[in-house]
Amino acid sequence: MLQQSLMVKTTHGHELYVELSGNRQGTPVVFLHGGPGAGISQNYLLPFDQEKWFIVAFDQRGCGQSTPLDDIEFNNSQLCVQDIENIRTQLGIDRWVVYGGSWGATLALLYAIEHPACAISLVLRGAFLGRKEDVDFFITSKGAASDLFPQEFTKFTALVNEQEDASLICARYFELLMSNDQNVRNQAANQWFEWELGISRLTKENQHVSMIASPQQIRTLALFECHYLLNNCFIRENYILDEISRISHIPLYLIHGRYDMVCKVSASFELHKKHTNSYFYLIEKAGHSAQEQGIRNQMRQVMQTISKRAVR
Repeated sequence: MLQQSLMVKTTHGHELYVELSGNRQGTPVVFLHGGPGAGISQNYLLPFDQEKWFIVAFDQRGCGQSTPLDDIEFNNSQLCVQDIENIRTQLGIDRWVVYGGSWGATLALLYAIEHPACAISLVLRGAFLGRKEDVDFFITSKGAASDLFPQEFTKFTALVNEQEDASLICARYFELLMSNDQNVRNQAANQWFEWELGISRLTKENQHVSMIASPQQIRTLALFECHYLLNNCFIRENYILDEISRISHIPLYLIHGRYDMVCKVSASFELHKKHTNSYFYLIEKAGHSAQEQGIRNQMRQVMQTISKRAVR
């Protein structure tokens, strides 16, 4: 089986860390990680049968092993879409399956809308549509998590003295993350990361953040999420649903945990209702995390189904 890594040059001085895995003669699939800023995880290959798939995964600009690290000046949704297309053309791939979870699902949709001829199908887990209501659900008192995790929510919002206005929460966190005081930066990054981690699974696990990610990974995730949310993910309100007809011919597979506290399950269902060639899988005993068993099993099953249908 193929196991290879390389650096791909893109625009504005960025180089992207890319991993190639599986069977070079198999059906190509691009894996889009979440965050933004999370980088590819150690277990991203789990849903894929490596004998059937040629898997392309990469750290999006500014995060993981891509360079320059933490760059937000040239970092937006449009440039990320260009990066995906740049990787496809440099690898000589004609068409591929586009696979993404959470923010990766957002990016997958944006890519397919911009380059519909290049997508065989879309597989999305815990889709995030980048609307104001989606951001409110994630970080304000308007979301379900603030009720189910009141202690964690109080701690998360204590630094900013705001619970209802997402733009103010993001702006204040961004200010703290850009502080000249390293202790202030670290505290803000940890608070942001702990909030998201704490509400991502249906059942909480006794794991400290240091067991999950390095200080650098924690900072990059918090910084990039604030950057993107502050800028409405660099798309107009309701852009994805407004443009979904442009990809109605592309099979769309939607997987969502019923108790997802990070991304609204209704967002995936709205996509399903508006997309005439879609499949919706609601996982009963699951939240947001791709590591939950029900979600993991469904993702692997969907990929098995697609591998039988996919035509390169």
